Amino acid sequence: MKKDKQDQLCVDLSRRRLLKTAAVGGMLVLGSEALGSFRLVGWAADAAGAPPRAILADLMKCTGCRLCEMFCSQVNAAADGLPATLGNPYYARITVANFNPDLDIPVVCAMCPKPPCLEGCPVEPDPATGRRAIYRDQATGTIKADASRCVACGTCETACVTGTIRLDKERKQPMGMCTLCGGDPQCVKRCPVGALSLAPVDVSREFYGQRPEAVFSVMAKRLYGGI
Repeated sequence: MKKDKQDQLCVDLSRRRLLKTAAVGGMLVLGSEALGSFRLVGWAADAAGAPPRAILADLMKCTGCRLCEMFCSQVNAAADGLPATLGNPYYARITVANFNPDLDIPVVCAMCPKPPCLEGCPVEPDPATGRRAIYRDQATGTIKADASRCVACGTCETACVTGTIRLDKERKQPMGMCTLCGGDPQCVKRCPVGALSLAPVDVSREFYGQRPEAVFSVMAKRLYGGI
């Protein structure tokens, strides 16, 4: 049984290397247009009342091309009222952590059922809305920040379980929370190898709500250090 698992891992790794080579070639062709699974969660409201969906990243497919960052940045920089960019990853709501031995881990907001970023915010809830400076949008389930009330303390950044939230010191507000691009996530739509997808939220999935370093420590042993 152990040998069968090892053989399958070799097949999976070979397939991943092939995808990575193909993706690099695909980026060159795209030119100006290019302007075990790791389950990462973002919430999407469904008008029919279906369960929230999640952005999932398949580690065995991700090639680390970072096109998800590029397209995410283009959409969300504009949504934030920032100047149009050519895909500056600084403004992306999804990031790709690269590790050696070769492993690329997409990281997005986990949209925790009880978000520690919300619970840790020291700003008193607004009497009318009940919101702190950082809050969950009830229509979409995404995490948002009220820049007019944020005190730039960085508590949400420290509390974030996946490390996606970071404090923009220049604008003095948190950033990095996934918006799901209004229900049409560009990272999913534009991924050239189909590594990202939407599926019903399942917090029991392996690696849910973990930082990429923790995921890598497990996956590196699984893929490169035997079973």
